Amino acid sequence: MDGKGASYFVLELDEIADGPALRAELGQLTGRTSVPAIWIGETFVGGCNDGPLGGVNSLAAAGTLDAMLADAGAL
Repeated sequence: MDGKGASYFVLELDEIADGPALRAELGQLTGRTSVPAIWIGETFVGGCNDGPLGGVNSLAAAGTLDAMLADAGAL
């Protein structure tokens, strides 16, 4: 994913006081608590190689990642 130049925000759940509670909420929202949990805009895409949309690597391979990033205003 290097070179996309997308803007992003990282939330390290193991480095914040309410991280465990946020991870539990993540589980309720997505049905899983594994990380990374990647969102593009308001769409949960999964991790790197898995998830409801196949993850960012799958989206890149399919040629749809750039459009999703652009639509979310991240490019």
